Amino acid sequence: MVAIEKQEQSETEAIQLRILADAKTYVAGKKADAEAYQIEVLSEAEAQRIMLTCEPELEAASAMLSILEKYMELAEDYIQLLLIQELRENSKWIIS
Repeated sequence: MVAIEKQEQSETEAIQLRILADAKTYVAGKKADAEAYQIEVLSEAEAQRIMLTCEPELEAASAMLSILEKYMELAEDYIQLLLIQELRENSKWIIS
């Protein structure tokens, strides 16, 4: 009788432990899903910000190139000048 009760109690505890483990697994999965979603949303927002920031620059560069297209030799020199200026501003090396 006592052995049967202990066996039933052990089976009940085992079922409870399985339920608890399943619940913890479910919660961990939901937490991972939420974190992945947050990363995805932040990444999409950053991509959108970059696109919005770059769009006016791309339009300006395109407009400049279409104007300079008429003067190819001058355009090449001007683009080289812009590259040199950009390198001076963003390079650790001194360009002279």
